[in-house]
Amino acid sequence: MVIVDRPLLGSSGWIAWSLSASDVYRSALKGTGFHTVNSGHCLFSDDSIFLQLKPVDPDISLHYLADDITQIKNQMRTLSIPFSQTSDSLLIRLNERVECRIQSVQAMDSHFTFLTQLRTAGVDILYQPQLHPNKILGLFGEVATWVNNLHDSLQLFGALGFKNTELHRGPYPWGIVTDGIHTIGLHQTEEVFTPGIVYYSPLMPDAVNDLSKQGFTVNDFEQKMGGLTTWKLEFSPMHMIYLCQM
Repeated sequence: MVIVDRPLLGSSGWIAWSLSASDVYRSALKGTGFHTVNSGHCLFSDDSIFLQLKPVDPDISLHYLADDITQIKNQMRTLSIPFSQTSDSLLIRLNERVECRIQSVQAMDSHFTFLTQLRTAGVDILYQPQLHPNKILGLFGEVATWVNNLHDSLQLFGALGFKNTELHRGPYPWGIVTDGIHTIGLHQTEEVFTPGIVYYSPLMPDAVNDLSKQGFTVNDFEQKMGGLTTWKLEFSPMHMIYLCQM
């Protein structure tokens, strides 16, 4: 796991999906290894990541809590990174379907004070399923998003304090970046795909079979993540979990 001592955008965070038919997604998330952390805030966790169902635009937003958003705002100006501002948050658009939202700690209630760094893992435990927090989906890998130009995206994320941990040229240009809180997969594919969260497992075919028996919609994904055999678990056209065979 890559740890950044002082992340530029904040001290803790979670992933938010745009909210629709929330009762359906509450039930579906429980069937994929997630449990309710706070029902009032539609906040869920599988002990790897925190996932919130929230009315946001675009499809996925990466949330941070910060002690001083004024300081971050000044840093954004110094770095010439465009942002918008509300009364208690800053918003940075990463692409047409993914954004970063930095919120003031003072503006949030006590339910969010426990949020800690999201856990990732190295290759050494990929083949040890018993160590995966999510016993159904496997190992959390990244929030995957399509990008128009990998080089330009790496420059943007680098300015935001992310470190590049992987860089590949095949089967298309892609890389993984992290700031110790969020891990993002940047995929320069020929076709735009819906952003989603990605899990890896050596036993993924078995997991896909079990999910299908439960009534989940699980289909092969043509734009395979990094060339790996991949399925997409589709809650709706906006809510995707990508399942990769390791």
